[in-house]
Amino acid sequence: MKPPSTHLWALIRSLTPAEKRYFKTHFAPKEGQLTLLFDTLNAQTAYDSIALLNVLQVPPTQYKVLKHQLQELLTKSLVAGNNKRSLRSGIRLGLEEVDLLLERELFTEAVRKLRQLEKTCRQFGLTLYLYEILEKLHETEHLELDFSSSESLTHYEQLLFLQATLRQQQALSEIQQQLDNWNSFFSGRRKTLQRMLDRLYAMRAEYMDVHSLLAWIQHTASCLALMGEAQAAITWRNYLLEVFQQNPPLQDQLPLRYLQILKQLADPAGSLPSINRVNEITALARKVIAQHPQYSPHFIYFLWARLHVHYLHNEWETIIRHIAPAINRHLEQYQLSNYETAQKMYALLMATCLIHQQPADAQHYSLAYIANNASHDLALKCCIHILQLIHAIENPAITDPDPLLRALKRPAATKLDHFSPLYHYHLSLFQKIKSRPLDLPTLAAEALLGIADYPFDPILPYYSLLHIEKWLQAKAAKRKWKETIPERR
Repeated sequence: MKPPSTHLWALIRSLTPAEKRYFKTHFAPKEGQLTLLFDTLNAQTAYDSIALLNVLQVPPTQYKVLKHQLQELLTKSLVAGNNKRSLRSGIRLGLEEVDLLLERELFTEAVRKLRQLEKTCRQFGLTLYLYEILEKLHETEHLELDFSSSESLTHYEQLLFLQATLRQQQALSEIQQQLDNWNSFFSGRRKTLQRMLDRLYAMRAEYMDVHSLLAWIQHTASCLALMGEAQAAITWRNYLLEVFQQNPPLQDQLPLRYLQILKQLADPAGSLPSINRVNEITALARKVIAQHPQYSPHFIYFLWARLHVHYLHNEWETIIRHIAPAINRHLEQYQLSNYETAQKMYALLMATCLIHQQPADAQHYSLAYIANNASHDLALKCCIHILQLIHAIENPAITDPDPLLRALKRPAATKLDHFSPLYHYHLSLFQKIKSRPLDLPTLAAEALLGIADYPFDPILPYYSLLHIEKWLQAKAAKRKWKETIPERR
């Protein structure tokens, strides 16, 4: 994605005084346009490109080159001067140091550094780096491939063991990708989940380091939750949380894994979660991200969890006043509007605004959903179309129902021709409502009876989640939509 024009100014504004001094001392030229650009950007309280061009006296094309050069220097300065970096970053830098030592034939010092890195990798289960480190050790210490040597054989046995561990880690990564892209409403999901569980149970414990074991427990809990075994999933996830909370250094060394565990704990796991519990987990995630700001975009999952739990508890006012603005700010700040999680957010926010009678806001989220092309979930797409028709029928001044109905009735355009009979039933219903608006209560009452003919339709889970049937009940009874949705206690 294209970076905003203010990104360099924002980077400079984020530097501490110590980081600025380090840059000026060790990386910035003593004089010249790069130093002038840095000083001018540093002095600006708001980004002003015209003022910069006047100060630098260069054409816009050269200005872009200078910005790029300055950003590269600043990045190098931060890497060199920032001692508090992630564990993996430290290992990567350590391996670069080893390469420099080997190039200068300082073999004893290179081996000492490799042994330190090996110890760290074994402690925190970083198998991929461990494999590379052991290979470098072998290249440095074993100049001859003597297979009769017991030491050499031991080394190769270690490498074979690590290869098996890596293959198992790759299998865990494949399962994680399947779970990350999971659609709870597709046919055959039970068999797919059982295959994943069988694959997890078949993995050998001897090839599991700390990192793999944590991933194995996470994936097992996710599969159990998706299969409806909520209590078993919660037990596993609470166990993982205890592991991290009882070992604070692990939180600092594996922050992303900790965030993933918190993300799963915020998941409903097949039951109605507590708002307070989700807020507690969100607070823990916020603390982790404050210590590791590189993971700030991941907060989208906790905003989604808060939106989801308040939606399930029918807390419409809280969503509109507090949660929706926070979501909009986060999506804009980190340019996440085209992510699949954002798409799910838009769906719930649109439904919330329609239920709470905020038609203009509902239109905003409808357009945001249309602009988002991250997912191909046809069931959700059908239900969004129904919500759009509800919005158009009730608010013709905002959206004209005629062109929308014509567009949705073209199967070639929507690719939904034979997907959902219930969806097409609603297209026919809205065509009747448009032709006979005064008969809406009667038509809604008839539609409620007709829904019973589609007990296994693929859109029913989303249909229920978005309270579409409740809208029909409201129209049939001449009541407000939210009055037909019972309050949660």
